[in-house]
Amino acid sequence: MDTTLRELTQEELDTIQLDTDLAYSICKKYVLEFEGTFTSKILSKTFILWLEDKSEIIEKDYDSNFNSSNLKKPTATMIKYALGSAFGEVLNTITGSDWMHVTDQYGKEICIHHKSANYTSFPYSSVEKRIKSREALFFESIENLMKEECLRRSLKSKT
Repeated sequence: MDTTLRELTQEELDTIQLDTDLAYSICKKYVLEFEGTFTSKILSKTFILWLEDKSEIIEKDYDSNFNSSNLKKPTATMIKYALGSAFGEVLNTITGSDWMHVTDQYGKEICIHHKSANYTSFPYSSVEKRIKSREALFFESIENLMKEECLRRSLKSKT
């Protein structure tokens, strides 16, 4: 099966924005010094503290009343989409990539795609896999790998 990329629909973009807004509340809940700018370091710290949180988990995903003073722990689904959206924004800012929708032999997913380097990253899957494995320090390594790969591919395409 060929890989196809398409622009996101307005509904998909709106969902990413809602998930990014949720990420602000989650980051502020766990990282008191968070001032509103997402970085891989902030996301790592948030993820570690979420993993360590022994609080009762929120009853349902996407509690519309969730805010940084909520005493309950966000669900794994909330973490996947909130931190995945925030991480995608970090990657887009750092590498000049864009949100895209990919369909390939593995399925369909929203991803981050760097057009000039023809390189793709999957922030939601990255978070989901680490929730299961409980591997905490991954945001920075993926960011660095993507920066290096985008640079390498961009340089290679110019020669």
